[in-house]
Amino acid sequence: MSLIGTLQGWLAQRAADSTTKKLTAQRRLKLVELAETSGSIRVAGWPAGGASMIVAVDPTFDGIEIRGKGIGKTILNENSWDDLVVGIGRFAGTVKLSHMTVIGGLQKVAAIAAGGENKLRNLVPTFRLELDHVHVKAGTPGADGKRSFQGLSGYNVDVLAIDCVFDYVDANEHSSYLRGAAKYGWAFIRCKFIGSAAEGCKIRSDSIDTVYAGKDVWLILSQCEFENWGGRGESWRGPGAGLVVQGGACNVLVDRCVFRGGGALGQFQANERSHCAMFSSEGASFDIDTGEEGVGFGNGWIIVRDSAFFGTSDVPWHNDLLRVGRNGGSQFAAKGVLLKSNGMFGRGVIVSISDVPSGKVRITGCNTPEIAARCRELGIDTSVEAGVHFGGRQHPVSRGFAW
Repeated sequence: MSLIGTLQGWLAQRAADSTTKKLTAQRRLKLVELAETSGSIRVAGWPAGGASMIVAVDPTFDGIEIRGKGIGKTILNENSWDDLVVGIGRFAGTVKLSHMTVIGGLQKVAAIAAGGENKLRNLVPTFRLELDHVHVKAGTPGADGKRSFQGLSGYNVDVLAIDCVFDYVDANEHSSYLRGAAKYGWAFIRCKFIGSAAEGCKIRSDSIDTVYAGKDVWLILSQCEFENWGGRGESWRGPGAGLVVQGGACNVLVDRCVFRGGGALGQFQANERSHCAMFSSEGASFDIDTGEEGVGFGNGWIIVRDSAFFGTSDVPWHNDLLRVGRNGGSQFAAKGVLLKSNGMFGRGVIVSISDVPSGKVRITGCNTPEIAARCRELGIDTSVEAGVHFGGRQHPVSRGFAW
């Protein structure tokens, strides 16, 4: 990485810290307490859909907190004609769900939907959702074959999730699918994505169904865990990945997270289930700097530090442990990439980085003996390092690279 690229990477890390503070800033919220069991809930003007509880916004507060008695104690189930458990209308304020379990309905929208499909393309910069100690779980598949669709779904909404669990292994799609931010982006702190039929956490921003939210949007994942994603025959989306950012029009910070790729399952080989983190630009992606479509950068800086990655592959194809690249169009995939002090292990898997400006890629301090020891404490097999293709050959990640 060039001197300018190194400086820009350092500035990007400072910007990530600043955005984290903004996303985690406290709001004045009016408290609504729930009993131990509840049906569907509609908040802030979402169409009722036959919900058992409708919560309006009090304009004298910054928003509302709907608080249960604890995970596994207050349980929200779908009991509405639209199969949605929690629906949150787009408005200028915060909705916080805390201390509860939300069990998704079958084959419609999501367990928690914030903002709904943005057909009007309206942007509300103060629209945000907070999740605090919430377990989002797919419903039990029906005898007719119907399954839950998505766990968390959002359109142009900022999200702060703390100490949450997302388990959508018995589903058709993703644990979390967020399309477009409101202003700052999304932060997942100490969250566990322990099962998904496809992607664990998916981010996407493009002109199909979202609005450009500005050049300072961040996706921040801190101390999160990803495992058991993809490969279910019930999902038409294929083997999936732990974390997917498809033209997110955002910067990304992955900090102190753990990704455990799965083995072969059904028709999918282990290499197809070892995609831990995938970052790309797409044909309809917004440029992060201008919001124009198909030009510039589909994402900003991608910073992955102090994290652990594991996967396996028996074949030398489709075996990316971590990938940055272009899936369509002509945009750069990112402004720059910094992989710093990570553990990246597994037989036959690789780190693949392309479609990034020259002088803006650096892989440093990975797979040191100290990092390998910490990974073994996490139950990760460190006998084989992930590789990087460089100079016509494949080298171990620990070598360090800059280009």
